[in-house]
Amino acid sequence: LGSGTGSLALVVLAIVLFSAGNSGTGMISVVSYPELLGMRSYSQLMPVVLGCSFIASGVSPALMSYLMECRGKDAVLVVPGIVPESIAFITENVPEGRILEYGLDPEGACRRIRESDLLFCLDCNSYSRTTPEMEGLLRASSAKKVLIDHHLNPETESYSLVFSETEISSTCELLYTILKRMPDIGGKVENLPVTSLNALMAGMTTDTNNFANSVWPGTLEMASELLAAGVDRDAILCNLYNSYRENRLRLMAHLVG
Repeated sequence: LGSGTGSLALVVLAIVLFSAGNSGTGMISVVSYPELLGMRSYSQLMPVVLGCSFIASGVSPALMSYLMECRGKDAVLVVPGIVPESIAFITENVPEGRILEYGLDPEGACRRIRESDLLFCLDCNSYSRTTPEMEGLLRASSAKKVLIDHHLNPETESYSLVFSETEISSTCELLYTILKRMPDIGGKVENLPVTSLNALMAGMTTDTNNFANSVWPGTLEMASELLAAGVDRDAILCNLYNSYRENRLRLMAHLVG
């Protein structure tokens, strides 16, 4: 379903979110695999929400925080690789143990996939963007699966519910639109968790290369609403573009020396 046809889909998603956890294990899983904060390297995060784009869009931690803080769900973020230090600030307030990195703990990450009742795939148009082992588990899982993505050619047949829109800045913007219309948020952005707000701003900023490309009217509206809700964009920009690790500084010094 494109985001413009979403009334029925949003109702279905609301029912899924509000009912998940009332039966079975009550676990939700997220697998993340986005282009991390403007970099071409990928990192997979998997909270009990299945998303494939951790920080390139910040979308996975944003949804995970919503599920935990607003819905009280046992949500975990699973990353196919490891979380780069350069984007770790986005999840610095996430409780310990809520982010499972396949690159560090493949057994733990795969176990959460097997145990989950509901899987969200975010910013990931195909399971093949994870790892071979995770792809096999995801395809074999009997959990209900929801895709939220802005890439071309989504693997729609693999999901129970699909939100797909290509004419949008990022999956963060698509998720933002969806969350605003959830019954417990009621269009009031300030009702979203602070972690979600900051992650959505960071992800949208990186996906648009700091508003240099893929900017739509809704993109600017989203940014304006996040700022009004109290997001400190200056701090996010500083973390994204003005904070360098020692190895990067040494490389820069070597190149100009």
